[in-house]
Amino acid sequence: LLSVIQNWKHKQHMDLSRESRIGSDEFKVRRELQPAIRSYVSTLIDGWDRAAKRYCVKDPTLNYFIPDLSQLYSNYKFILMVRDPRASLNSLLNRIKHFEPRHLILKAIEMNETLVRSVRNCRAVGANNCKVVFYEHLVLNKTRVLRSVLKFLDIEWHDAILSHEKFFGTRVTIDQTEWSNDQISKPIYNDSLSVWSRNLTSEQLVILKKHLTCLTELGYDPDSLTSFNTNPID
Repeated sequence: LLSVIQNWKHKQHMDLSRESRIGSDEFKVRRELQPAIRSYVSTLIDGWDRAAKRYCVKDPTLNYFIPDLSQLYSNYKFILMVRDPRASLNSLLNRIKHFEPRHLILKAIEMNETLVRSVRNCRAVGANNCKVVFYEHLVLNKTRVLRSVLKFLDIEWHDAILSHEKFFGTRVTIDQTEWSNDQISKPIYNDSLSVWSRNLTSEQLVILKKHLTCLTELGYDPDSLTSFNTNPID
């Protein structure tokens, strides 16, 4: 549905850039469909297995649609978790066998474009609605970052948040189809900040340095073999 909205907006822009014969009737239909889509999505949410004050969706693909969702819902909050893409690609390599150099190049280009677009979308809706959180900040300054996140979400602080892994299966449940369950259920650990540099070959590191042009923009040192982010912690 969100992809449909984006296609409509793109077509509307193209129509407005010339003398449109279709005119205002089609644009009126598009505007009227937006609340219909909002109602449809809200109905899906109401049909989930239990009611909640807040609904949390962990789906990175939604980063593409942050501006569109901001028009559908006024009380949304986005948290964009950014991690050193070299570390992310290392995780991908560990899950896929026989990963050829050309595949790594394509994935690096794709991830680079995704990160740039996601950060741009987050900034477009403003700091009150979207917060960028760097994974490295979370690992190295867990309490400070989590307090900042909860303040952003207007949620009361509880010390139990610092040891979330103790509550899985009791107070915390997640969808069993979530592929990262095995990681979510573990404590936050800092080995992930450097393990990628031990796993990636020199050839792979050269490829990533060339194609991950977003590294410097996001606050990472392209020449460093450890993931540290130089951005200030909000």
